[in-house]
Amino acid sequence: KITDQAGLDNARKDYHLPERFIFFLGNTDPKKNTANVLKAFALYKQKYNDNLYLVMPDYDESALQELLRQTVKPEIRSHIVMTGYVPNEELPYIINQCVLMLYPSLRESFGIPILEGMACGVPVITSNSSSMPEIAGDAALMVEPSDPNDILRAVEQVINDPDQAAVLSEKGIQRARQFSWDKMAEAYIALYKE
Repeated sequence: KITDQAGLDNARKDYHLPERFIFFLGNTDPKKNTANVLKAFALYKQKYNDNLYLVMPDYDESALQELLRQTVKPEIRSHIVMTGYVPNEELPYIINQCVLMLYPSLRESFGIPILEGMACGVPVITSNSSSMPEIAGDAALMVEPSDPNDILRAVEQVINDPDQAAVLSEKGIQRARQFSWDKMAEAYIALYKE
């Protein structure tokens, strides 16, 4: 969690962050599941006329436009904020300000962004497949990544239930503490000793 209000304010200004937003860290690789994230967000915007935005860092505008044309109504573009490139050290300043972090990849070998979201104390939604359930434990909501309606269901749970969002935030902070370079080194040393 970041308590540096000036840093948070600077990130909000520098990256044109809206007041309320979902943070989605993806790219053009199909495994990042951007198409289904956009479908789920379009379903959300059809259902709710609110001020919730989707923030996507480091994503190409032309790739987004093409994906919107292929998958959903391009009108949702007005509710998507493209930040451009964000250096790794500045990502926590953005993540700390989102209402939830969405990371429903189709597959991941580990899924470090899940832990980054948790360490920032925000509710995380991730996939029920690959390594992601093992990383997230019970500290995130799991979705079927190929089902936009299931992604929408989880988003609605977090948005509409502040108590559940708070529980996920606290569990996420605790879960992220279980992963560190020191703990990884200790585990490797224990393996070598066997």
